[in-house]
Formats: sequence, structure tokens, C-alpha cells
Amino acid sequence: MKKVLLVGSLLVSGLVVFGKSVLKKYETGIKQLKFNINNIKNIKISNSTLAANVQLNITNPTSLDFTTNTNGLVKLERLDFYNKNTFIGIAKPNISSISIPKNSTTISPYIPVTIPLTWQTFGAALQIVNNSQNIVVKPVIEVFNKTYIL
Repeated sequence: MKKVLLVGSLLVSGLVVFGKSVLKKYETGIKQLKFNINNIKNIKISNSTLAANVQLNITNPTSLDFTTNTNGLVKLERLDFYNKNTFIGIAKPNISSISIPKNSTTISPYIPVTIPLTWQTFGAALQIVNNSQNIVVKPVIEVFNKTYIL
């Protein structure tokens, strides 16, 4: 009986240590993902709001595959859009099942973006239409209930 308990506790301890190392490896990999605007369509300006659908290139430069449906354990919660250092708006895609193979770029589905147009953000928001290369996308990813801003 003591041997069974000893072996069982060693097995559980080993699984915990292994699980933590795998989780740390994936956390490090997620922080290396790069998000850039690929395409923009259905741009509309009305009621002091710019609305559009944005498609992203998500580049995984690591040797880790992010290809499983995580059943909500890993989610792309929010996208923050900046023109240089000026915050211009957010999107809430709430995506939890996207395949990003190792050393590759994946194109996201179109994500609706709404940007309130104020005097401070009007010029910056128009950069999405005129020159999306100037737009910085900062994703907010939730991994096992821990939030990362990339």
C-alpha cells in the first residue's frame, strides 16, 4: 500500500512539473506571435464611428504548433489598434480555435472593428483606410485565465 501511494505521488509530481514546463514553453511561444493587418473591407463611417472588417496575418516564428482547438483555454480576446502611439480603437474577436502552424503565417477570418471618431482619433483612424502599414495591432490573449498583451 505504501509503495502504491509513493508511486502515485511521484507520478502526480512528475505530471505537475511536466505540465508547468509545457505551459511555460507555450507562454513563451505565444509572446512571439506577430499580428499585422492583411486586408480591410466594408469600411463605413456613420454616427461618429468608423466600422470595418479587418483580416490579420498572424505569424508564428517559433517551432511550436498552435493548431488545436483549446476549448476556450486559449482565446484571442481583444485587438487594440494604435497609429504609432495613439490608441484608436479595439476589436473583440473572441477566437479560441485558430490554427497557427510552426514557422508560418496564418490569415485570420475577418474581424469587425469599431473606432469612435473624436478630434483626437480622427486622423489616426483614417490611417486604417489610407495606410494600414502604420497601424500597430496589439492582441490581448488569454491563456488558462492569464492575460497577455503582446
